[in-house]
Amino acid sequence: MVAVGAGVNDLRAGDAVVALGRGCLARYATVPARTAVRMPETLDPVEAVTVPAALSTADYALSDLGRLRAGESILIHAAAGGSAWPRCSSRAGWVPRSTPPPAARPSDRF
Repeated sequence: MVAVGAGVNDLRAGDAVVALGRGCLARYATVPARTAVRMPETLDPVEAVTVPAALSTADYALSDLGRLRAGESILIHAAAGGSAWPRCSSRAGWVPRSTPPPAARPSDRF
C-alpha cells in the first residue's frame, strides 16, 4: 500500500494488503478502505489474489443484502471450512453459526 486516505485507521502505507475495486488489476489502484484488508504473513501472494473476490462477495451478501449488524447471527447451511463468511463474521462482529458440509456428517459416512 502506497498511501491511505483520511479516516483510515487500521491500515498504513507500506502494509501488504489484498483488495478489490475498480482498476485493481493495474499496478496502482484507489479502492474503498472497506475492501482492503492486511494480508496475513502466512498467505502466499499468489494465493492472496483469490481472497478479495470471495471476501467481498460474502461481505456484500451479509452486510448489504442481509443487513446484518454487530451482535446478530446468521446460520450458513453446509458451510465449508475455507469459505469466506467466517472471516467476514469475525471482522464485523457477527455471531457465526453453521451446519457441517454433507460429507462431514456422520450419517453420510460409509
